[in-house]
Amino acid sequence: MISKFDLKSFLKMFVLFLAFIKAGTRYIAQGQINYEVVDEIKQTVKFCGAWKLKKIEIPKIIIDNKKTYTVIGIEHNALTNNLDIEELIIPEGIKFIDDSAFENCENLKSVELPTTIKFIGNNAFYGVNSAKISFKGIYDIKYGNDAFNP
Repeated sequence: MISKFDLKSFLKMFVLFLAFIKAGTRYIAQGQINYEVVDEIKQTVKFCGAWKLKKIEIPKIIIDNKKTYTVIGIEHNALTNNLDIEELIIPEGIKFIDDSAFENCENLKSVELPTTIKFIGNNAFYGVNSAKISFKGIYDIKYGNDAFNP
């Protein structure tokens, strides 16, 4: 028998799966973390989601089929409404965090932003009212509307 929580989790992942099926888009799954290929020639990807992890450490690079890809950003809605995530480690090299990437991640307690961040989208951390968001240095960042609004 499927509990309400399991059904809700399944439906959420199914919707994410359907979102992944875009024409011409390639995704790479590594364990419980997913990436979208941004540029096959430049070998770049962006983090686009994870499943049932309390701590996520986004890597600087990933390897798929003997190709090394650089992780350059975080996709919109990557972890929207994810109640599992408590700690997020974003490495140097990440250049952008798209709209609503961590919106309503109510249990997120710790995020450290690298100096390479150049853009944080609309509502990126909206509803993340208990998180300690720290910056590693001086930044030249463009912010979207309500990027950090609790």
